[in-house]
Amino acid sequence: TTVGGRAPIRANVRIIAATHRDLRAAIRQGAFREDLFYRLCVVPIRLPPLRERTEDIADLARHFLDRARADGLPAKTLDQGAVETLRGHRWPGNVRELENLMRRLAALCPDEVITAEAVRPELHEAEPEEAGRGHAGGGFAGQGFGGAGFGGAFAAAPTAAGASGVSGGPERPKGLIDPHAASGSRARKTRGLMRSSSPRSGGARCCRRGAGRSPAGRAARPG
Repeated sequence: TTVGGRAPIRANVRIIAATHRDLRAAIRQGAFREDLFYRLCVVPIRLPPLRERTEDIADLARHFLDRARADGLPAKTLDQGAVETLRGHRWPGNVRELENLMRRLAALCPDEVITAEAVRPELHEAEPEEAGRGHAGGGFAGQGFGGAGFGGAFAAAPTAAGASGVSGGPERPKGLIDPHAASGSRARKTRGLMRSSSPRSGGARCCRRGAGRSPAGRAARPG
């Protein structure tokens, strides 16, 4: 029937639907209508990807070369080395990738017989670069981290937290006062000493005034 109509209209057609998605999972997620699925799913046929049926690659490749010749491209054939090279490819683009490759080789390969040496560069350019190549394990290989990454490099470096008592901090030389760790009057004296030795706070003037109050300073003053 038409949309909103009541009179049935006869049609002599056959519907072939194809998808690369899991429709049953899509139904469970509410992304595909269940009634439409059962209307279409009469004789389901699963067609494996090309990488799972490498025995078909040679016949498909020759078929696509014949189609290219019918379209006006030069006639080409494949030797056994080229067929074995094609079988070793992963084919992320499936059959369409193979078809495009055969048309490209038919148009660009100068020889009448396509060899493995002519196929390998084309397949190498078609393969996407592996993610993280040269950075295995999230690290920076070849830069002194040995594939352990920044976290591994820091974890491998010895820490002096146990020796100094300061978590995550470097070991403090003995006899050096930490103004932030000191408490009470000692902390105030330490921070005052640091301020007095700063050039911006007039440290030299404070030192001269302090020297005048010392016994050596009083002895040096006349009277």
